[in-house]
Amino acid sequence: MEPLGAKVAKAGPLAFKDSFAGDNLIRDVDVSGVQIRVKSGHGYRSDHAATSADITSVLDRDVVDSAAARDLAARVGSGTQIATAGKAGYSTFQTAINGYNVEYRAVYIAKLQRYDISTYWIP
Repeated sequence: MEPLGAKVAKAGPLAFKDSFAGDNLIRDVDVSGVQIRVKSGHGYRSDHAATSADITSVLDRDVVDSAAARDLAARVGSGTQIATAGKAGYSTFQTAINGYNVEYRAVYIAKLQRYDISTYWIP
């Protein structure tokens, strides 16, 4: 089976509403009725400790953020259980984006009815 992100990476960038928390870029978007926040400022870094490759040198931020958000929305839509913030840690998923496997962590924020992608990296 083809990873969910393999198709969504080809769909183009989403229309994010960007804001900042200090120097960190925060990106909010609605994907098919699923509210998602991507903490892009944490994931899209050349010095990410969990990475085997510099994501900033091989993938565009808009492509990564859009593909991860679409992948998560597709998982939510298919009934995949996502960890609830404050209860069970986080859920980790992997998706293929333009030939690279990208892992990301996600949680559901129940009181905000929103899913957060807290970070991502190339394993």
